[in-house]
Amino acid sequence: MSLKTFVELPQVREILAPILPPPTRCARQMCVPRRTLAPSLLGTAFDYLLRIELKRRFPHARTRRWVAELGPAAILTCPGLEFLEQDPRTIVAKASASLARAMEYAEAFARLRRPSTRRLIECAGHSLQLARLDLPYRCRFVDPDLGRVSKRDVDELVSLLRVVPFEELAHPRTVVLNPTFGEASARVGGADGDIIAGDTLVEIKVTSNASASAPIRRQAIGYLLLAREARRRSRSFPVVQSVAIYFARHATLHRLGLGASIDSRAFRRAETAFWTEADAVYSQ
Repeated sequence: MSLKTFVELPQVREILAPILPPPTRCARQMCVPRRTLAPSLLGTAFDYLLRIELKRRFPHARTRRWVAELGPAAILTCPGLEFLEQDPRTIVAKASASLARAMEYAEAFARLRRPSTRRLIECAGHSLQLARLDLPYRCRFVDPDLGRVSKRDVDELVSLLRVVPFEELAHPRTVVLNPTFGEASARVGGADGDIIAGDTLVEIKVTSNASASAPIRRQAIGYLLLAREARRRSRSFPVVQSVAIYFARHATLHRLGLGASIDSRAFRRAETAFWTEADAVYSQ
């Protein structure tokens, strides 16, 4: 069960209700309409592409091992391999080669001062492959299109990257890309965020609807609680005081106003209840 699923359990929704930020909507017009046939894959690919570009622009950004690095080894544990047209070992070799090329390209890309359009297109292609390599580990699924790149998806990724307000997604001292939350992550079955910039945790959404719906707000508050617990357990983890949603298609960073101050008694009460419920659910 993911954090996204956990915060939608009826008892957890009730716990978070007193501290849930009020409903809001991004008023800005969409900049990049959806053209892809695989929105979930494109969303993950954009996470990778944005991460690579942020690391290029802000070398002080901290990052961790990519989930895609766990993909090749996870392939042989996926169900349904007997229905694939290729030998699973051949697929693992192809996945490993694709991963190596993407990692090598990302390192070279980080050294470029001003990447050309061709370089951006190539980086977007590698990001799509990295997204496909997430699937065996996260979803126990092997993408039959591993190694293929759709021009439509690449063009859409490049368009999404071109409208990013980069300075709003970074900080002069603290930038953490794809952060995990240590033992706090383990207490909810594993969870990782998108970006921590300064004291703000940013969740990326590549959706056509720029509304901060209740499920999105609950997920964001869930990440905030994980970040606070991680900080309590390790002083090296950044202090996170706020959460924001970056609507990539609208090029808008939308900060969520908390329904109650994080220093209030109501917030602390909800936080304690959240972890009590998490320990009960995930210990089963």
